[in-house]
Amino acid sequence: MNGDPEAVIGTFGLLLLVTLAVLAVVVPMQANRSDSPLLQLCARWLRWLFFASFFAFGLSYFGISDRPFWIHWLTGAAVWFLLETGFSWLAIRALSFSDHPLFPVFRENQDGDEWPAENRHIAVRDTLRNLGFQRLGALKCLIMEGVFLRVSVYRDTSSLYNVQLYFVPSATGNVHLAYAIDSLASDGSRLVTDNLGIPFGGYYPENWHIERRPLISSLKRLLQLHEKRMQQSGKEWLPLREDLIEAMNAQQHELERYNFERGFLVPPSHREDHGKISKEGRYRIWKEKWWMDYFGRASAA
Repeated sequence: MNGDPEAVIGTFGLLLLVTLAVLAVVVPMQANRSDSPLLQLCARWLRWLFFASFFAFGLSYFGISDRPFWIHWLTGAAVWFLLETGFSWLAIRALSFSDHPLFPVFRENQDGDEWPAENRHIAVRDTLRNLGFQRLGALKCLIMEGVFLRVSVYRDTSSLYNVQLYFVPSATGNVHLAYAIDSLASDGSRLVTDNLGIPFGGYYPENWHIERRPLISSLKRLLQLHEKRMQQSGKEWLPLREDLIEAMNAQQHELERYNFERGFLVPPSHREDHGKISKEGRYRIWKEKWWMDYFGRASAA
């Protein structure tokens, strides 16, 4: 290719920027349609790459700085990180001072809205039926004014684990489906395998063994992982006989009590000035959110 090398590099840079811009729009749209956690992770990286590239290209193109392109790019990436971190901290602070319950109380769902009328959700229900799972019931809880989290619970034929299906409302109006598989051992320990993409940030009791895999969207793969963990533990697993609502709310109460003891929650007498979540707790939520958003892991561990 003939011509000024700098002009050639500038042309390729512009083409790359346009490509990133298109991908940063198309991939999130497809991720929302398919409810794919892997595409959602890719969308976040693309937005970050596009911002850093746009920042660097703008400084170079308009002659604002004559430093090397890679320094501009790293600066742009750092600016995006700070902007996103600032937004996350504001959202976490707003949650801390809001009236929204961190450990909501579940009730039986008798409103007829257990399953969204979407093909991908109906297919999951058919899969559970084909695998012989028994429906135990439907629950819901209020997470903010007019917004409910709905949960359907199924039990396997051996009664050794429950499958909780969480229908999580999103800001885009879509409903994200996540799973949590729960087993109880004879020594009182609880084994949980889930793919929830919502950061918890708090502490789990020492006898709770949680493995979170937000990038696994397949229920069958998550079931296989949970059964493998059960076998590898070498423990004796008890048939589940707990009352559904009582068990769910008991778990919420235990989590709330434990996180208060560990300092994740602020004492009620101080919440008007400091919010519900301690400074350490807010940091833990932010860290878990960042790792889940960009690496599909619940923490750096």
